[in-house]
Amino acid sequence: MAKDNRIFFSDAADLVLNFCMDNDLGFRASKQALSGIIKLDNIRLAPVTGLVAWNCYNPGVYQKFPELFVAFEDFPATQVEPNQTKPMQAKLWCTKDPWVYNGAKTKQAIEALLRKQAQFPVQPNNEITNGQVEILGRIFTQAIINEDNERCNEFPFMTFDNNLDRDFEDFLDQCPVDPVYIRYYFGYSDGEQSNKIRVILVPVNAQGVNIELNKNGSDIFLLERTFP
Repeated sequence: MAKDNRIFFSDAADLVLNFCMDNDLGFRASKQALSGIIKLDNIRLAPVTGLVAWNCYNPGVYQKFPELFVAFEDFPATQVEPNQTKPMQAKLWCTKDPWVYNGAKTKQAIEALLRKQAQFPVQPNNEITNGQVEILGRIFTQAIINEDNERCNEFPFMTFDNNLDRDFEDFLDQCPVDPVYIRYYFGYSDGEQSNKIRVILVPVNAQGVNIELNKNGSDIFLLERTFP
């Protein structure tokens, strides 16, 4: 693992498998969502700075949105504060295509999914307001628990930004074709103190297929948050 936030398929498979193996979270993966997909052209990426991902749990509050999903905004000009509960942008984007997983709970099967998942056509992004995200993010931190009845996340968000190392820019530039979508997966790390549920980003081509190899023919790196 080159850096904490640049991970590879094997590392990501461990995190996603952990999520699926937890009795409570694994139930959510099989019934609500393990992953989702968003189109990049709705999110301002010029200049490329990154994304803020907001975990949302929607137990019937809004009919328009899925039950478990991630909403995205472009990284704001000002730094996101640890105690922030509301996105900076008035409008965010989320998937209309939450994807559940009922396959084998093995590292091999999960890694194959991360490398090869395909979905086409992809529905347009769903628009969501920062006020709606604030409500659903608060519910997420309060209601999503693991099999030991412990709350999983202290913060409703995580950042994917360039930081000092061009992480987000390199994430996009490494691909042999320009990514049209980004697919995210839920993972779980029991060693994390603040946010045990992690979000992993994978670039996706115009056909809705995860991009597996970089411009040099080697495995790409995935992103697993800058903060927290």
